[in-house]
Amino acid sequence: MSGRPIGDLGHIGPNTHWLFVCRGNIARSALAEAWWQAHGWGEASSAGTLGIEGRVPPLAWRHAVFGQTNLDLAGHRSRALTPALMRWADIVVAMDVSVLNDVGDTARHFGIQRPRVLITASGVDDPALQGHSTMLRICKQVTDALEALNFDVTALRAPAR
Repeated sequence: MSGRPIGDLGHIGPNTHWLFVCRGNIARSALAEAWWQAHGWGEASSAGTLGIEGRVPPLAWRHAVFGQTNLDLAGHRSRALTPALMRWADIVVAMDVSVLNDVGDTARHFGIQRPRVLITASGVDDPALQGHSTMLRICKQVTDALEALNFDVTALRAPAR
């Protein structure tokens, strides 16, 4: 993963709760949640720092995602980052550095100890108001970052020799 973990990744197991966070929870984090679960890499949820509930991912983003990943995000509805979600999560993956800062601010505001691990998926752009080719590029950034994260996690789970 291109970001650096803040915390110890050594505790990761099959029951680890993953929370993917972006701004609106209609693009990057929604894709991350669906991708993680589709690959059977663990229990996942997603949320947005803007506090918007019930929005459907834009049609152009859903088409880009489906075209690249075969995942259908039509059933996804945006969720706000809440204290309950933050307490549920073992690991929070922020889709960019500014989102990581927002997660920290939210945790402090609600008096929540930060999750055991915070990871920034740096290099993942925000697809808001972008054209189709840019959305395809960002979709690839998200899936590449998740593949790298799963590779790192798998290496940590491997028994020491």
